[in-house]
Amino acid sequence: MSLDEVPGLIREILGTDVELGPDTRLDADLELESLDLLALDGKLRARYGDRVALCAHIAGLEFEQLLALTVGDVADYVERARR
Repeated sequence: MSLDEVPGLIREILGTDVELGPDTRLDADLELESLDLLALDGKLRARYGDRVALCAHIAGLEFEQLLALTVGDVADYVERARR
């Protein structure tokens, strides 16, 4: 998944055209809630199959890692999970 696709999916979920970059944090910058992350997980699974399980990946993160999670981190995870 290219870095261009993740921001598009996030914009769909948020219903906004906010500018997103690889360093945009999901928590501090976008204030994504758990339901938003679940929706993103669903969109990623629909597109790439169950190997891309964002919620399972997030569940394995430490609290500090979760707070620091960025759009770029999500794109990197998707790339790794698709291999």
